[in-house]
Amino acid sequence: MDTITIIKGVAMLLVFALSVGLMVSKKVPTILALPFMAIIFAAIASVPFMSADPETTTIFKTIVQGGASRMADAMAGLLFGAWFAQVLNRLGVTKGIVKKAAELGSGRPLITAIVFFAVTAVIFTGGSGLGMYILVGNIVIPIMISTGVSAFNAGLVLLMGGTMGSMMNVTGWVVMVQTLGITMESIRENIFIPFLSFALICLIAIVFNIQKDVGRRKAWAMSTSELTPSKKNAPTLSFITPLVPVVLVYAVKMDIIPAIIISILLALLIVRPKRPMQVLSSGLIEGIQDVASPIALFVGIGMLLVSVTSPAVSGIISPILNMIIPSTTLGYILFFVLLSPLAIYRGPLALYGLGAGIGAMFIPGGMAPAMVFIGMQAIGVLQGISDPTQSYTVWIADFTKTDVLDYLRKTIFWCVGGVAISIIAGVIIAL
Repeated sequence: MDTITIIKGVAMLLVFALSVGLMVSKKVPTILALPFMAIIFAAIASVPFMSADPETTTIFKTIVQGGASRMADAMAGLLFGAWFAQVLNRLGVTKGIVKKAAELGSGRPLITAIVFFAVTAVIFTGGSGLGMYILVGNIVIPIMISTGVSAFNAGLVLLMGGTMGSMMNVTGWVVMVQTLGITMESIRENIFIPFLSFALICLIAIVFNIQKDVGRRKAWAMSTSELTPSKKNAPTLSFITPLVPVVLVYAVKMDIIPAIIISILLALLIVRPKRPMQVLSSGLIEGIQDVASPIALFVGIGMLLVSVTSPAVSGIISPILNMIIPSTTLGYILFFVLLSPLAIYRGPLALYGLGAGIGAMFIPGGMAPAMVFIGMQAIGVLQGISDPTQSYTVWIADFTKTDVLDYLRKTIFWCVGGVAISIIAGVIIAL
């Protein structure tokens, strides 16, 4: 590299470091920091703001205008997924699953915790976001505490179950395709590697922690509306509907949005509500409200992706990344395991943030696509469980009257272990 390119590379690294610092310190929200970086990176790389030539890459047209719609597929998938989650909520499917799980737990702390872990994972294959955590948490946490599970461990079960389910939520797969440049087929072939690795780790962590709760039992004030059955319970057959999109996408290889629409219609046919149009319309409105913030974040992510993959910017960044991107088996393991904690506090490996721009450079830099997916997916699970800045983690800590930082301190070891198992298994199976 010539001197000018080196200076530009250093300038980009300084901007990157400044942006990370501002986001971690909460001085600047991620939703603003990402477009800022996209524009500054392009400006440093001498990309013009405007040009009379329509074929020329420019900041305004290519990065700002084009980047804003870069994640359109992911936005649409997220919107339809949120709609599906709200429909299941309004049909009583979500609460029905939880109540059935409570019956299966039979008041035994460990069994109840494991059952709720599995059930929460099933629920979150069809729903996500803070609203779903509040809906499910308001029911399952008091039930677990009343059987003798500590408040922290009850929150941990919800957190791990929700994160595991989100891994199999097909709307998240679209995000991986659009940000990392991998194919849907690669996800179908390799998703079981991080999923089974973290399922094992989560179960071990739950058993380990619940064993400490033996002999505890605590009453919990809970509204009667949460405990008493609704006037009309959802049919047991409807409990499979959160898994239908996964089956259609994974086994039938159907596109994600049609799979979600079919799942919504199937849920309506099974439950047969009195006012199906009202369920659909109100669910859509609530779903839009649930994902307004993530969709706005995707606009910034799209701008950053377009910026870092543009020839001018990637020509400066690629040589730097090539020096750190691993090419050996041991290199893959060390790279992802040692750097995985950089996802917490919205750090540089957070996929819904700076990690999108970095991850987009991995495959062009020579990293095997399967390892990019497995590594970033495993790191995403670590962030989902251990990051104390997640809105749902803050809510869980507040609801259970526990320290939000405990969810970092008491889970990071387990999660790094999950990343290690995922990467080692991926190297053995996928490479």
